[in-house]
Amino acid sequence: MSKLKQLWIDTHAHIDKLKLSPEEVLKEAEQAGVFRILTIGTELGDWRQVVALSEKHAPQVYGALGMHPHTAKDFNEESEDFLKKHLNLKRIVALGEIGLDYFYKNSEIQKQKEVFERQMSLAGAFNLPVEIHTREAEEDTVFFFKAV
Repeated sequence: MSKLKQLWIDTHAHIDKLKLSPEEVLKEAEQAGVFRILTIGTELGDWRQVVALSEKHAPQVYGALGMHPHTAKDFNEESEDFLKKHLNLKRIVALGEIGLDYFYKNSEIQKQKEVFERQMSLAGAFNLPVEIHTREAEEDTVFFFKAV
């Protein structure tokens, strides 16, 4: 049974946003049999910490960087430049959490679509998988995959 427990991978974590320290999180994860964690940055303000966590806590932690649809309104040249400079790092293994969210509409739908498309292009350019967030936008989300 212990060998099976060692096969767990958490593919969607926000270590930087938890109340516990990263060291406490990793200790509890290891005790539960989780031996790899993908921590996700959802906006420019998170990304530096995700990069630092993935480097400091290798090999347990990997990172994903992307602009969440809730904060798509904040996507600009600075955030795109940051992604372009960091998506090729060894410990950054995905682009995400990106997508469309028509339920909350924290960012205008057209801006979400624009940012999603730009990030999908970056994922292609860097040959990275994407971690998708979609809520009440499934048809438009699928459209992006058909268009790629």
